[in-house]
Amino acid sequence: MRHAKSSWGNPGLADHDRPLNERGSQSAFALGSWLKEKDYLPDEALVSSSRRTQETFKALNINLIPAVKRELFHSSSEELLNAISSASGETLLVVAHNPGIGDLAIRLARMMRERPDHNRFEDYPTGATFIIEYEASSWADIDFSTGLIKDFIIPKEIT
Repeated sequence: MRHAKSSWGNPGLADHDRPLNERGSQSAFALGSWLKEKDYLPDEALVSSSRRTQETFKALNINLIPAVKRELFHSSSEELLNAISSASGETLLVVAHNPGIGDLAIRLARMMRERPDHNRFEDYPTGATFIIEYEASSWADIDFSTGLIKDFIIPKEIT
């Protein structure tokens, strides 16, 4: 999941410290409802240490304490895949940033020779959420070509 829409209202604020705007908070809450409705609830979450990703996760309203990781802040798709490899839950949620999280989704889809039938998949807008299912005994066994695409949604479709 890419973090929800953030605020640019304080230009002097460091990028890491930018909060969600009102639309972002509403979108994240709607995404949390969608995850529950579709039975995609995670039992583990890896969340970038930025304010907007943590606020996105909190607004999802999921009863789970996330692992907040500085290394997920503006990480590459390879770094994200590396972070995923250390996960231990059955269902994992990663909340991070573009271009890394979008590139991860695109590379996963390309390597699986599939692509969600969605006109916004390639640009991976704020709040974009990509669901992939794996049959593996460990997250360490996951690579760019081993999953099955289940779903893709953007907040505009549910808010």
